[in-house]
Amino acid sequence: QFYPAAMAVSCLALLVVFLAAAADGAKDELRGLVQSLQLPDQVFALSTSGTLSALNGETGAVQWKQRTADGPKLLKAADDALITVGSTANSVEVWEASSGQRRWSETFPDQVVDVLSSKEIGIFVLRASALEARSSSGALQWSAPTDGFPAAAAVSKKGEMLCLLTGTRSTQLLPDTGKVSKQTALPVSVANALTSGEFIVAGEHIAFISGEVLSTYPLCGQADADTFDLKIIATRPPRPNRLLPWRGTPGVFAVTNDAFTFLFKVTTESTPGLRILRVENAHGVIGPALGDEGAAGVPVARRSSGKKATSCSWWARFQRRRSRRFPWPMPMPWLRTAS
Repeated sequence: QFYPAAMAVSCLALLVVFLAAAADGAKDELRGLVQSLQLPDQVFALSTSGTLSALNGETGAVQWKQRTADGPKLLKAADDALITVGSTANSVEVWEASSGQRRWSETFPDQVVDVLSSKEIGIFVLRASALEARSSSGALQWSAPTDGFPAAAAVSKKGEMLCLLTGTRSTQLLPDTGKVSKQTALPVSVANALTSGEFIVAGEHIAFISGEVLSTYPLCGQADADTFDLKIIATRPPRPNRLLPWRGTPGVFAVTNDAFTFLFKVTTESTPGLRILRVENAHGVIGPALGDEGAAGVPVARRSSGKKATSCSWWARFQRRRSRRFPWPMPMPWLRTAS
């Protein structure tokens, strides 16, 4: 007589806990996940509430936490530092990756589109009206007008060129002085993608979807766009595809249809082109930043949405233990859904 009443109270308490956790998760979600080249055993995470955290890559233990000054828009790793970009005040903050101490911060008069890093120069801040080079201490090195709203920028693989896409042109600048060395016209398909804003930057390339064709185009240099037919990975019923960034891994990005997420890599070595690295049975994948993309144990953060929740090992153990002790049925689909 006692067991059903006790279970009813316990289940009600569990439901309150699950609903509270769900409400808290809705307020604060993962925004970005990166790793530092200098600290490969750590993972750095930025939440939508502006909390920047350092975690142990093997155990997930929190090592330090800091609060950003503005709502988070972007998180990037730069050698031994972390860079956060605010979403409303156009602020850029640079943090020590090892300790979490703020190294320097700056609020700009116009929109901050992106931030890049170079070991030789420091940090490049791409604004709506100018491209600036800043030293590791935040001192201004040079500033060059963008001549149009900038869509994307990248540092070449060897670090000898800074590449900028604005409107219908590709501009190459010298990273130590900001002087223009070359300008070329963009293909119509690339210019249209920049105008629509339906693209992402993946290392030295931009990736965009036109119809059912995925294309990548190099920011530095002139070359034909690599394409991939998305019909090959289409699901039934068909679902629209969209692009997702894969922070910190040069040339790697994701395409999701909210049922599966396909991880792509733009290769420029012996066999250049697009190839699929792996498939994730979830959408909203963020990270990892470093490591072999095909190896097990690489930290991956994923945000899932849908009616089917991930099964929990503790729930399976509870069900087996309950079935041995209490053979009568105890259906609780609402609790399984909450878990």
